[in-house]
Amino acid sequence: MSRALEASTRAMDFDALIGPYIEPGYRLAVTLLQDPDEARDAVQESAVKAWRSLGRLRDPAQSRSWFLSIVANHCRSTMRRRWWSLGRNPLGAVRVESPEDGVTRSVDID
Repeated sequence: MSRALEASTRAMDFDALIGPYIEPGYRLAVTLLQDPDEARDAVQESAVKAWRSLGRLRDPAQSRSWFLSIVANHCRSTMRRRWWSLGRNPLGAVRVESPEDGVTRSVDID
């Protein structure tokens, strides 16, 4: 029973530590990613990263800058992945029609 209580206490402490910075983290993510849905995902994933690395937070007074730096780093990684995916397929899923395609299509219609 004490393990469950300890886990519950840790979760409440984490919420008290990070909770006030979720909204500023979201605003930062929207600014960086320019996409509200991706920003929500980024903040959620950043909260998980913060939970996992809570032991590395040396000074709880620095929790705001610590959490916002996790959000910013996650957003930068997301933007890099976007950039690399565009580099692999510069036109994305767009298919440009060749002149032959237009002729073939007009012949098929007639």
